[in-house]
Amino acid sequence: MLPSIKAKVLKSVFPAILVLVTLIVCKQNYTRDTYLTGWDTLHPEFNFKLYWSRIIDGVWQEHQGLGAVASQAHASEIPRIIILQVFDFFLPTNQLRYAYAFLMLVLGPLGVYAFLYFCLLDRKSTLPRAMGAFLGGLFYLFNLGTVQHFYVPLEMFLTHYGFLGWVFLSASLYFQTGRKKHLVLFLLFSIFIIPQAHTSTLFYSYILLLTAYLGVFGISSVRDKGIKVSLSRFGIIILYTLSLNSFWLFPNLYFAVNHGREIQQSKIHMLFSEEAFLQNKAYGNINDVAIVKNFLFNWGEYVGSNQFGELLGEWRTHLLQKHVVNIGYALFIFVLLGGILGSIKKDTKIIGLLVGVLMLSVFFLLNVNPPLGFLFKWMQSNIPLFKEAFRFPFTKFSIGLILAYSCLFGYLLGNIYSSLEKFWTGRFVIYLIMSLFITLTFSGAIVYYAFPLIKGNLISSSMRVSIPSRYFNMFDFFSQQKLYGRVADFPIHSFWGWTYHSWDSRGLGYQGAGFLWFGIKQPLLNREFDRWNIINENYYREMTKAVYSEDAAAFEKVLNKYDIRWLLVDDSIIAPGVDPKVLFKEELQSIISSMSSIRMAQDFGQGLKVYEYTPTKNFSLVSETKEYYISNYSTYKEFTDPVYENYGDYVSIAENNYPGIGITNSDESVFDGLIEDKEDKYVLNFGKPDDSLYYKYFTIYGRRELNTLVLDITRPDGDPRSVLESRKVTLVVDKHPILKVNGSAVGISDMTKDEKLLEGVEMRKNETLNFDIQYAELKSISINDSHKVLESCSDYRGAAAYAIRYETNGFSLVGRNVDACVTAPLRQYIPEYAKDVVLTYKVASSGSTGMVCVFNSISGLCEGQNLSDGSYFVKISGDPDDYYLRFISNTLTSSSEESVRFFDIQIGESTLDSSFIINPLLSTGSSFVVVPKNEDKELADFVSSPRICNSGSTSFENSTVQKHPDGTITYDSTNESVCDSFHFPAISHKSGALLEIESRNISGMPLRVCVTNEITKRCDLYVSLGESSQYKKKFYIIPPLDEGTGYTVNISNLTFGNTRAVNELKYINMTELPYNYIKNMGTSPDKGTGTLIEYSEAYEPGWVAVCGWRLCPAEHVKVNNWSNGWVFEGTVDLSKIRMYFWPQALEYLGFILSGLSIASLLNRKKKK
Repeated sequence: MLPSIKAKVLKSVFPAILVLVTLIVCKQNYTRDTYLTGWDTLHPEFNFKLYWSRIIDGVWQEHQGLGAVASQAHASEIPRIIILQVFDFFLPTNQLRYAYAFLMLVLGPLGVYAFLYFCLLDRKSTLPRAMGAFLGGLFYLFNLGTVQHFYVPLEMFLTHYGFLGWVFLSASLYFQTGRKKHLVLFLLFSIFIIPQAHTSTLFYSYILLLTAYLGVFGISSVRDKGIKVSLSRFGIIILYTLSLNSFWLFPNLYFAVNHGREIQQSKIHMLFSEEAFLQNKAYGNINDVAIVKNFLFNWGEYVGSNQFGELLGEWRTHLLQKHVVNIGYALFIFVLLGGILGSIKKDTKIIGLLVGVLMLSVFFLLNVNPPLGFLFKWMQSNIPLFKEAFRFPFTKFSIGLILAYSCLFGYLLGNIYSSLEKFWTGRFVIYLIMSLFITLTFSGAIVYYAFPLIKGNLISSSMRVSIPSRYFNMFDFFSQQKLYGRVADFPIHSFWGWTYHSWDSRGLGYQGAGFLWFGIKQPLLNREFDRWNIINENYYREMTKAVYSEDAAAFEKVLNKYDIRWLLVDDSIIAPGVDPKVLFKEELQSIISSMSSIRMAQDFGQGLKVYEYTPTKNFSLVSETKEYYISNYSTYKEFTDPVYENYGDYVSIAENNYPGIGITNSDESVFDGLIEDKEDKYVLNFGKPDDSLYYKYFTIYGRRELNTLVLDITRPDGDPRSVLESRKVTLVVDKHPILKVNGSAVGISDMTKDEKLLEGVEMRKNETLNFDIQYAELKSISINDSHKVLESCSDYRGAAAYAIRYETNGFSLVGRNVDACVTAPLRQYIPEYAKDVVLTYKVASSGSTGMVCVFNSISGLCEGQNLSDGSYFVKISGDPDDYYLRFISNTLTSSSEESVRFFDIQIGESTLDSSFIINPLLSTGSSFVVVPKNEDKELADFVSSPRICNSGSTSFENSTVQKHPDGTITYDSTNESVCDSFHFPAISHKSGALLEIESRNISGMPLRVCVTNEITKRCDLYVSLGESSQYKKKFYIIPPLDEGTGYTVNISNLTFGNTRAVNELKYINMTELPYNYIKNMGTSPDKGTGTLIEYSEAYEPGWVAVCGWRLCPAEHVKVNNWSNGWVFEGTVDLSKIRMYFWPQALEYLGFILSGLSIASLLNRKKKK
């Protein structure tokens, strides 16, 4: 047996080696002069004083946009901030986050070593304990679970990783001995691990694992300790844990009860939660759980040059080596053998780890997959908030799993060493050589298995970023500002709380949820906060509408409504993967430049600028007014707020007098039953009598009687027998006539019977219907000239062939497997300054039906419209040189050659001849709004383009797109996401649009829809169609944003990993909708009486107004659909009113309880 001195040396060598190896990993993963930043980032070191104020008074987070109840446990950061401030005495700011991450990386393996050495292997002799503990600690460091938590590090998971082993050690020792010193150790480590609760669900997972471990441990130990002792020690550990965390736990429970479900209604959460859980589901199999491999292996990151790459690319390459993966599975087998050995030996602590930690963690990581997926699904459906809390099971349970893996592995090896020691009793040298050989062999295998750690790939290089100094200069600027007001950051192109900065020559910089609010003291209206309070989405929607419609007046109203004083414009923000036009940088600058109330406050260089807005009435946190209105509607998921826009401040204490507002569900679809599809029209029933509405809709019928046009204006429900007014117009016989009604063109050249010309014509009270008669002198044109271009417009089937044949009065396009196009400049056929152009033509074909359009080279879309008389009308709104005549064969789906003939082609400018006005009777008594469909096409009539989303390839390996005889399309994707597109080139952006989609979700991810605005290239609508297994018809309203035309509805059938997604699309249609008419119909709001005190924080029932020592005698109301207000009778003394957020007392109560728990432990008598 070893002499005592040698045992002590060896006892110290192994943890020293473990620390040394860990420090080598740290060194390899540090980059000088960079910040460890990106993804979900916490940077209290940017302004410790500011951060302290946000965690000590942390129940209401004032800086989160309009303000929000803390959904995250910000106060739990206190122990970590203390550690950081100690580091701050001797480390530069950019190294503080590195230091904390590396500290946790060192403490984590050491904690596992200590847990094994002092607890799990405590009955073994020194050398077996030390070597078994060393290999367990090394396993904890070198595994894929550790990689995934440090590659894009977030502090709560690092804290969990660093202290989990120490907590289990001290809890086990106290449970085993009942000694005060062990309970003190448990309390100490429990304090240091508190920052894990910043994401509270991680704490709930932690308490679940600790409870399960101690429960199984205790049950297994009842025979030795007795049930009373076991229950007492179990209860003390759990009660101390809860009381120490009560200062953040009480407020968090307040949030969960009052706002837990609201998070699920935010747009980011609704969309991302679907993806998040399916990502975990894809890796919920025993092969991946065995090596702790999960969703990050399927994620991407921006790599520069407008390209995305694999997040864990170097690790994926490493694991492609079969022997590497085999090492991982071999190590897993040893883990299982360790659990089996402990069970055979009836080791209560090992049984606790095996059942209480490993099996429970595996259950969550397997989630809905076999063998216990049915139970997980039941819990998702029946336990409140379970689905939301555990949408990412991996992040909550993987560290507990690798703790169990490491300990069971180290336990097995410790027992092997102990057996060898007994076998070689008296032959220490042989035993030592064999033991060291085994240790070196397993150490080599473990290190090789995760060797990229040593090469500097534990932390992603994209997380090591040099933040330019201009941002810190900006932080200093804001810290010096005294005037009250919020900060709005731009561009505002995306609802996702994720930004990309281009700071270097490769176009790389920060990528993640953001970092600005850690240095800016003022509230920041950033997308990251939209998910914590859905009221923040109101601002985003209203501001995007103002910006993308380039409406300076609306822009200023949004600034005033939300008390925005500062505009932060950052040109380094990019939008990788999409057209940079979506950023709208030049257009935003034009809006700002056009407003005299906005001035440049400071230019920090490199495109980082701050502007100051000076309102007519100065902003203040608390304000008083007697000029306000009374209304009551919800702006939930709305882009407009008509009462504020037309009248000003209002409070929500009356009946809803604007039936067109607040009509959308949380998924942005219109309420069921509100819109009815009537084949050729949509009927919107708002259930309000028409005498309460500002607007009316009318249907116009027309007929030709020789050279006379007869127009009938009918009721809004479209009943032709309910004629409100008629008008007869004499037409010129030898010219081509066009009728315009309020700017909308109607073809009337060949009407022979009573026809519906326009439906749903909008008119405000006291306005009129304006009619224009235009004529065009048409002339025949020939396309047989040098200016035309013959080209392929669509060809994705291969084996395409096409040609043009010229004829006497036209030409033919011949082709197969291609949409052949002939394109010619429009300008050569029309007068130089022509604005309205009419085109007529005839088509004959052997199969396919050709089409003609006027193509805009700027938008990339066909503009104009086919009129009911067969003519084609287009308004030239830009440079005539950008417009082209385009003739299209539509032979893409023809596998055999087909010929399409275009002839009798005529074109001419349409000019105004006469105008007249009609003012129909307004008292119609109708409660309906009728919207005619622009066109009603079956899916089979669309030329869709199914393709792989990322590459654009039409060659599917694991997917199919099947078009059925009834017109439905089935998208069946496995391991590759499939996209499809449906074009609506003639839909105007200036009035708004209605999208109708009917689909069903058979399995996997529901269809995603992006409605691309072809002018801005931005998704004006991005939604999920939902998980209904039955066909579900949904309607979506798109607001007017610009003067252009053309939308593309992009469908995505998304998959993650090896998951499968099967969806069916049955119907899709898009039509123009009078958005402003619908949103503004209503009665004039009444003026309020009394005095309104407004408190410029997001409305929450927890806010109270206190007058002296009692609650103020006032009604708590919501102001402008977002902020707090109190209505007082008569006048008030504003200086004597104070506002408090009473749930903040829950945090203070928790501080007292935490302090009492610590004091009670210190006063606890030692066990004799």
